[in-house]
Amino acid sequence: MYNTLDKVTIESDKAEVIELLEEMLQKGNYGVALLPNKNYQNKNIHTFIRELREKYMGDIIEVNLSKGKPVQLLPFYLFMESNKFEIYKKQNFLRKQTF
Repeated sequence: MYNTLDKVTIESDKAEVIELLEEMLQKGNYGVALLPNKNYQNKNIHTFIRELREKYMGDIIEVNLSKGKPVQLLPFYLFMESNKFEIYKKQNFLRKQTF
């Protein structure tokens, strides 16, 4: 994860975190994923979410506060230069998308 405001990054190689990011990036999820309490209790996910919140890169919203998904806009980039794409390609959570 990269915060464009302060250039702070968060990286994780934990399978549970990568799976959560994959779910968020699925077409139709628009960067939002349901986070059941049992998943939130997972140490790796909990640590990742805490860091996201501390760095103002994400948050948790109670499901009962909304009838639908909250609005979440994700930046999408078209990498024309292959060397720039290599940086993005190395992230496992993009393997389901095609460019």
